Amino acid sequence: LNAGDEITIRGEYVYNIAEVVFTSGVTGAPVPAEEFTYVSRKEIRLRVPLAAESGVITMNDGAEWELEWKEPLEILSATYASLSPVNTDFGQTITITGSNLHTVETVMFPGGSTSDFTVSADRKTITTTVPAETKPGAITLVLYSGAALTTDEFTVPTIAITGISKDKDLKVGDQVVLTGENFDRITK
Repeated sequence: LNAGDEITIRGEYVYNIAEVVFTSGVTGAPVPAEEFTYVSRKEIRLRVPLAAESGVITMNDGAEWELEWKEPLEILSATYASLSPVNTDFGQTITITGSNLHTVETVMFPGGSTSDFTVSADRKTITTTVPAETKPGAITLVLYSGAALTTDEFTVPTIAITGISKDKDLKVGDQVVLTGENFDRITK
């Protein structure tokens, strides 16, 4: 199953189910009855939540009754395949490819900055812009489930100092000239 797929639960008096929880380890992704897509006495339908991971589902009536389904469900997680381009600059668009990328909640760049992103209709591509506050390194894709994927490393042009006009016997008021590249990236 993929997050977003519809599942059907059949039985007697299933309209009494108040919640279905997709559980993996100690975390859970609940779907309350208000979010079911169809409800009748013998059948309910609901969508697999974005935060769901492979594991068991538990149904409850919101009070005392609870039932854990005997067969765990396999929920396909996001995967990472490639990053393009890997030599980039601030403000440039980059593309991340993989599968099930609609389950990515946050794209976090090295240094902790995040960026808005779009996911393609086939869920195989994320397009985002490199923020000015980022550093070279790997991007972290944080999933709705809390799990994370890491991309290959990328580079951005960094400041390079090639010379200092005077570096000895300095006195207050002396002028020092730095030469190098990408000084427009200096903030302080």
